[in-house]
Amino acid sequence: MVKLRDLVELPIVITVSHPAVQELADVATLLIAAANKMTVDGLTIRWTPDVLAEVEGLIPRAAAASDAYAAIADAHFADERHSNGGENILRARGGYGFSGHATKRTDTRYNHTIEVVPGDGDISHSACGTHLRLHEHFTRNLAKDPAFYGKVWCPTCGINTPWAQWSVGKIATRAKVQS
Repeated sequence: MVKLRDLVELPIVITVSHPAVQELADVATLLIAAANKMTVDGLTIRWTPDVLAEVEGLIPRAAAASDAYAAIADAHFADERHSNGGENILRARGGYGFSGHATKRTDTRYNHTIEVVPGDGDISHSACGTHLRLHEHFTRNLAKDPAFYGKVWCPTCGINTPWAQWSVGKIATRAKVQS
């Protein structure tokens, strides 16, 4: 209830036209209306049973709206072109990530590998002849959007090289098998 009272102090500003964002704003507006029925006496916040019932009734709707919004945010930040304007670079990556709503958040470890192979790789660098086998994370991204990556890290050359210098090998076949 204290966090709900804090919500009253925040303005609701919608900068994206999307039904999930609008629903989240609508739920926040209803929660603010309920919070405005509370009284503050010094450091004590007081509410009636009716206010508590009103807020409890909004909890399932708030959770669903938050989950829908989280899905949009996850999709947005998964594509670095949208989140920071830079080119996506195909290179090995590993680390930790988070998924799910804040109340159901799970930590996940990931290791997206790229392996130099003697031949018959997923992609080949025309400048030096390096063949790479890609983790399925990369093949999925390429299957969804062939223009997803603007550059590729070449372990042999030791630099990020333009995607135009790479030819696609068996990646299309692997993507079909994986889906």
